[in-house]
Amino acid sequence: MKRVRKFPPPNAFFFSDKYKKVSQLSADLTAQTDELIAEYDHALCKVKREASKYKEHVADLQGIVDAEAEKSAEASKTIAELQAEIADLKGKNVELNADRDFLSKELKKEQTWLRGARNRALRGWKATTEKCQVRVEKANKYRSEVDAQRIPFLEINQLTGILSFCERYALKGDAVSPSVIDELERRKADSEARFKALPVTELEPDDTRVTPFRDDLYPDIDQVVGFEVPAGLDMFGSNSKTISDRASF
Repeated sequence: MKRVRKFPPPNAFFFSDKYKKVSQLSADLTAQTDELIAEYDHALCKVKREASKYKEHVADLQGIVDAEAEKSAEASKTIAELQAEIADLKGKNVELNADRDFLSKELKKEQTWLRGARNRALRGWKATTEKCQVRVEKANKYRSEVDAQRIPFLEINQLTGILSFCERYALKGDAVSPSVIDELERRKADSEARFKALPVTELEPDDTRVTPFRDDLYPDIDQVVGFEVPAGLDMFGSNSKTISDRASF
């Protein structure tokens, strides 16, 4: 028995709504294909029933002809008419059989083509979904790694700003304790070391494309946000936890 690969639930995808829509379209395509095949089967059964009905009619007429021939020679005219009708019905029966055979062949061709088209479409969507999922996972990993760098990055900028403030403060004649300067520089060096030690996945240009849709349909959807300082934070501003004696030293 062929094992079917299990996909994660739709909500696990990066753009779950789009993938749900794609899955619905695939299900609709399969349902419409099965409905068309059922219509062909219904038409073929109808032709078979008509052919069977004509065959039974021919047998009944043949029985009448035989009975009339045995009863009397006076029925010759009726027999001739019935034989003509039988011949006509036999001709129609041949035509119906030919139509049935042709329809059967065409139906098999249509079924084969439709099944192939459906399978190709499903394979294509499966491959596309797998590729997009890989890109989404890589992009999520990149964002997680960048998020991990935010804290040491902001600490570096905060401490750089504080040291710059201390230098300007010293130029005005108000010296800052050397121990405070040393501690700030030590903490800055520690933050820089932690920032450099954190790995960041390198993204290729195509890795930022996280959907199977064309760019002209969704121009703003294929964007992975890079590293930015959160709104409302001053890179070089003060931080109470950094400059407080009780919190810092």
